Amino acid sequence: MTVNLTKLLAGVVTAAADAAYIAGRVEFYVSTIDDAALTGAQKLDAVKQALDADLATWNPEFAAKFDQLWTVLAPAVSGLVTLWRITGVLAAAAKGAEALVAAV
Repeated sequence: MTVNLTKLLAGVVTAAADAAYIAGRVEFYVSTIDDAALTGAQKLDAVKQALDADLATWNPEFAAKFDQLWTVLAPAVSGLVTLWRITGVLAAAAKGAEALVAAV
């Protein structure tokens, strides 16, 4: 059996780029929605809806599998939010946004 390393590495690079894109979007939506007057479940659903719409325009193949992908992402997003709250990342992001709004 011969393995095409170029094709294999190209697939790894593509998967890493896809994961980086999704992680960046999740971070953006979580920090944007965090201050909304919603319950935790409602915020998670808002992140899901925003990410689903985003992926539909960015990568229709991911969008077609989004419900399956979300079953893995939802617990990860909840865990990240908890981690970001403990470490102050979300508070720092909110302060940065407030400073930006005040400057405008």
